Amino acid sequence: MADSMFFSNFAVMKKIIITIITTLLTLSTHAQLVQCEDTCQHVHGIDLSHYQGNVFWETVGDNTKMAYVYLKATEGGTNVDSKYKQNIDLAHRYGLKVGSYHFYRARIPQQTQLENFMAQCRPGDQDLLPMIDVETKSGMDTEEFCDSLFKFLLLVEKAYKQKPLIYTGANFSQWVRIGETGAWNYHKGCRLQWVDASHCIYNMVANDVLCAELVNVETQERRRLSWPIDTVSPDGTKATTFSYERLEEMMPGYGYLYGDEDAHLSDNVSSETGLFLIDMQRNERQLLLSLKDVSAFQHEDTMDHTIHFVTHTEFSADGRYLAFLHRWYKGTFHRTRLMVYDLQTQQLYASPTTGMVSHYHWNHENGLVAYCRMQNVDSHVYFTSPEMKEWKRCGYPQLNSDGHHHFIDNDWFLVDTYPDKWRHAKLYKVNRKTDEVVLLADVKSPKAFVAPDGKHWWKCDLHPRCDRQGRWVSFDTVHTGVRSLCLMPLS
Repeated sequence: MADSMFFSNFAVMKKIIITIITTLLTLSTHAQLVQCEDTCQHVHGIDLSHYQGNVFWETVGDNTKMAYVYLKATEGGTNVDSKYKQNIDLAHRYGLKVGSYHFYRARIPQQTQLENFMAQCRPGDQDLLPMIDVETKSGMDTEEFCDSLFKFLLLVEKAYKQKPLIYTGANFSQWVRIGETGAWNYHKGCRLQWVDASHCIYNMVANDVLCAELVNVETQERRRLSWPIDTVSPDGTKATTFSYERLEEMMPGYGYLYGDEDAHLSDNVSSETGLFLIDMQRNERQLLLSLKDVSAFQHEDTMDHTIHFVTHTEFSADGRYLAFLHRWYKGTFHRTRLMVYDLQTQQLYASPTTGMVSHYHWNHENGLVAYCRMQNVDSHVYFTSPEMKEWKRCGYPQLNSDGHHHFIDNDWFLVDTYPDKWRHAKLYKVNRKTDEVVLLADVKSPKAFVAPDGKHWWKCDLHPRCDRQGRWVSFDTVHTGVRSLCLMPLS
């Protein structure tokens, strides 16, 4: 359950953030080539348009580090770059890989711009993906502009049968710093998430005490909660919390490096700690379910003489139900079940699983998909209601490995996989009704980003999330050689 601030509220973002896929260096007849060390492993390229005038192609072609060039082809609905035909012919003559880009004008009809681009940028002349230059919103507000750009990107993808790149710069995208935190880990982050259209919340540390900070991203006004949070309710009024110290003791790498008053580590099944509910307006907290309460519900013999804890909380889309994982460990003995609490009736439900549940997610019909063990078979399972009495396997046996879920709509969900023996992690979308499985991404996950020992669960899982309209997916990745956030449109 990775931090998902950007995609939780994409439609109301006041600033647009576009990841630059490729670094492009501008070259003119008067500019000097950027030189790297001889041992440099970078792939070098440039972008050119009529603004650079006549280019010294001999110099470009002789530069052994220069591998590709992106050329401006068109702009808006009718403009064609005056140097495009000359530049593309010369680039090919001097052995460079060639790609073309279109300068996007948001107020000009998308189909008109596509026709202009396709008339110049012929697929047979291209070695690289088509690219869209985004530098102005043409006076539109961000939501209107995002809609306009997204429609054009889909048209380009359909026409060229491949996803286009987006080319932008620091003068267009704006990163707004909202704070710093010492409460962070590789699996749960700082629990950064939206509360409403203008407020986000994240965990932090103040005077060596874990807490949470609510921030107005427009005004930078701040308000502090006395406890760290796990998940915020859909209406933004409530949040869950539990002992992160107890979680860190049982699952190193999932908690924080700070203690708390709720750990009660000497008590295996404490009545003083468990799952708490925070009233975010009043900054008040109540113990919703103690570990003793949870353990006593449909108690199993395997729970005796083990250490109990709760984690991975999530509200249903309507806010009525609260799901969480109940875990009981002793040494290498690990057991988990999925629990659902009805906040209206105070009824508790337990999954009919046989010892293992790892991840889950709600859809808007109050159904849950989970990777779990049913009848001693591990698979992705869809539970049709919070009571979890009726269920079916999803994508089985084609898809039969653990992963993190996120619903695109009520039927399709995203799920990732852990790296295979070749260190490849995959991202799929799955239809819970038809069992259709579609591969969306396959990325390398170098072992350098995995903890060097078995005592710490440090790694970089994909943790896919999609925006509320089901148009974009984000996922964490290290295939770039650094920890990165990838954004990808969903067709």
